[in-house]
Amino acid sequence: MKKRNDYVNYLKKGETIDLVNLDPEILGIIGIELKRRRRKQSRTLDSFDCGCSISYISKIENGKITPKYSILQELCSEQGISQIELDALISVNNLLNDAISATFYKKYDLVNMYCEEIAHFDNYKVNLLKAIDYVNHDLWDEALKIIPTITIIEDKLVDADYNILLYLQMRIENHFENYLNAHSIYKQIKLNDNMIIYMHEEWFESLAKDLKISVITTKRAYEDLERDGYIESIIGKG
Repeated sequence: MKKRNDYVNYLKKGETIDLVNLDPEILGIIGIELKRRRRKQSRTLDSFDCGCSISYISKIENGKITPKYSILQELCSEQGISQIELDALISVNNLLNDAISATFYKKYDLVNMYCEEIAHFDNYKVNLLKAIDYVNHDLWDEALKIIPTITIIEDKLVDADYNILLYLQMRIENHFENYLNAHSIYKQIKLNDNMIIYMHEEWFESLAKDLKISVITTKRAYEDLERDGYIESIIGKG
């Protein structure tokens, strides 16, 4: 797996990684995964041999402390989480960003590869990545099953993840020909200029494909509707 950021690389013997600047949300996700694995294995906090107190391990599991990387490695190793899996989990935000970029460039195999890197984890960011992969490969039933596990916590999502959720919902609405709903969702998405261009073009391409007419004709129809006051496009406003 290629290096994605300062935290993700193959460690040489004796090297350590400072997690101080790591997003607290990621530390929380790692903690949740450690707790999930421990409970699945029916283990107690005092069953680990990593030189830490029960209280310290509990704080790691609950995302209330930033541990040394070596301690995190030890806890993960004891629960069957490999070095590659840990690095992928630490860089899950990068994986999501890469997946969105790959999707817009139709490099769907890359998205599938990213999914494989974190397939064994169970959290909403992993589910977002899986949903992107399902939508890319027209696995709509699978996407519909996984989206509710994310929408149930949508009020807690950071902006970047919420935008991805909206994008996925827009694609699903498009597929099932709920075009007004899809366009309404599209207008809520707050992205940078380049992403807006991608979203704009993809919206019209998808709609034109479903209606079996040209993209130019679809755009002209929307321009006419907007000119006559039937619709209003306001990018970036909910």
